[in-house]
Amino acid sequence: MAVLLALEAAVRKARSDLTLALPAFAPWVAPCQIKASECATKKSRSGVQSRKDQRTRTQLPLLPALLHAVERQRKDAEARIGPRDAMVAASSRRGA
Repeated sequence: MAVLLALEAAVRKARSDLTLALPAFAPWVAPCQIKASECATKKSRSGVQSRKDQRTRTQLPLLPALLHAVERQRKDAEARIGPRDAMVAASSRRGA
């Protein structure tokens, strides 16, 4: 389908360029042979949406484990940074 869309766009552009450049040839410019029904994107869009929905259904059960891991990493980082922040605050009070 992507090839049809590209081909249709090329034919339309060539036709419009020709009619603009040489108006005398406008009556002989052939219409595009690709019908709009052949380039229907509804099926394509619905297929994309169904794949997105399936990916969501697949990954949704993993969300609690992901949240737990992120929370654990945040607490570990807070435990490492907390003492350093306390030292920086204490040293800035001594210097003031």
